[in-house]
Amino acid sequence: MWYAGSAESLQNADQCSLEALKLAPNLAEAHASRSYALSMNGKHAEAEAEFKAAIELDPQLYEAYYYAGRSYFAEGKFAQAADAFRQAADIRPDDVTASALIATSLRSMGLKAEHEEACRHSIEVAKRYLELTPDDALATSRVANDLIGIGETEKGLEYAERAYSIAPNICRYNVACAYVVAGKTGRALDLLEEHARAGAVYASWLEQDSDWDSVRDEPRFQAILEIIGNKRS
Repeated sequence: MWYAGSAESLQNADQCSLEALKLAPNLAEAHASRSYALSMNGKHAEAEAEFKAAIELDPQLYEAYYYAGRSYFAEGKFAQAADAFRQAADIRPDDVTASALIATSLRSMGLKAEHEEACRHSIEVAKRYLELTPDDALATSRVANDLIGIGETEKGLEYAERAYSIAPNICRYNVACAYVVAGKTGRALDLLEEHARAGAVYASWLEQDSDWDSVRDEPRFQAILEIIGNKRS
């Protein structure tokens, strides 16, 4: 997800998760891992069966709900994604990512007031976490996006640059999202192209992510989609 998503790495993920499931068919974590490998390979119906199996085996397994949310989002099922991320956040109330992705899902549903409320909650969760772990680039980038989501654009971009300075490979996509939502299209597309050339952009997620709606018809964005397709083929 965070680094190269080549056809080879996706195939390896598929094979390793299948082998894990064969070795431990009653282990919830094995089903959860299998579900995400299937989702990353575009097999969402099969992924759904696996994360449901994981939840049946362990209703308190954070990863099962989190991977379910990511799979639903990649399918454009934003309401189901939001529900899954909420369940993940209920299990781990201090988790930055689940809280942030609730907001992302609500934004993609066009629920402005609910999105802003979720952003404010996510900012609170992330800031508490960053007091203990200030060098977490991903959490910092989540704050950036949420601040922009509530209209604090300048402050949000400061967080985006701070995140990028800590660990660009981990947070490049989120920082790109921050810039495109802030209207800084050139910088956003520079970062997205850089990420795409590294083979680290999840195409299904990008296709559904409403952050990019303002630039979908631009030739440069279309060219980046071609780069992503070539990297994954």
